Amino acid sequence: MVDPSLNTMTNKLSTYQGRLDLVKEITKEGMLELEKASIRGNEYNVFKQGPKNLRDYYQLGLLHGDWTHIVYEDERYQFADTLKYSYQLANTLQSKFNIQKGDKVAFSMRNYPEWMFSYIAATSIGAIVVPLNSWWKGDELEYGITNSDAKIFIGDEERLDRIKGKMSDIPRIAVRSQKSEYLENDFYKLIEDAPSELVNLVNIDPEDDASIMYTSGSTGYPKGVVLTHRGITFAPFYWVLLTTIGKQALADEPVSLEEEMAAENAQGATLMAVPLFHVTGSHAIFLLSIPVGRKTVLMYKWDAEKALDTIEKEKISAFTGCTYNVGRNGGSTN
Repeated sequence: MVDPSLNTMTNKLSTYQGRLDLVKEITKEGMLELEKASIRGNEYNVFKQGPKNLRDYYQLGLLHGDWTHIVYEDERYQFADTLKYSYQLANTLQSKFNIQKGDKVAFSMRNYPEWMFSYIAATSIGAIVVPLNSWWKGDELEYGITNSDAKIFIGDEERLDRIKGKMSDIPRIAVRSQKSEYLENDFYKLIEDAPSELVNLVNIDPEDDASIMYTSGSTGYPKGVVLTHRGITFAPFYWVLLTTIGKQALADEPVSLEEEMAAENAQGATLMAVPLFHVTGSHAIFLLSIPVGRKTVLMYKWDAEKALDTIEKEKISAFTGCTYNVGRNGGSTN
């Protein structure tokens, strides 16, 4: 016997008018409400009530109370913890390294929590993040840092070793290194006395540049692709909209984004099996986890048996994988 709800969903989603009616219903009010906006001479639909920049966007994580945001090995970070360490780093970048709005902050490392902290920190003070491919060799990392005109580099021990003796004028922050030569600029040593709330707020417009991500360079040197605050925040909201449309097609009553985010005992969990430096890892997993309250589980390196144990232990409910081709200069495409 065919489930009647499936027929309802099919009827709603199979026709243009049905899909249009669903979109109109879901976006008529609340955080998914749409309005027209002229951006650089073109007219777009934008989320009227959505965050105006990434700094505002990160605040959505606090709606999930004491839910776990990041798990790495035996370490666990709540959403509030993520903002605490990110803001401490943000204040440090301003006070100790004189990072100003529009300056580029490059970083490269394994899928560590500090990758996320670095991304949030820099974009929260109006700086532009430059997440570099962690598979790149020393000369390739040097290319990304110099090509982007980065003012500072944040890296783990492996990446710092790769650029040793290069770009002596570029300050470095060391992540998870025990080497004595890097301890003076250790991530947590530098931020330990910094306030856990943003001290010097700067104005961040939706159309301000927020990140530079490099292409694979399969036919030449990688090219830096610039993304704005609005462009980045639009993507996860759009994915939430698509998911909500699908749920609404099956539901009898409208379900708002606010109701989705406030649902009790509904936390999902995802296993991060792709690099954070790729948009799949940074946008579809890391950034999307914030409004939907999803737990993100990181691994030091991929291990199938350990992954199965982790899936069971952390009750993983979502898994995203990509295939990668290594380009001429070590970049990747999916």
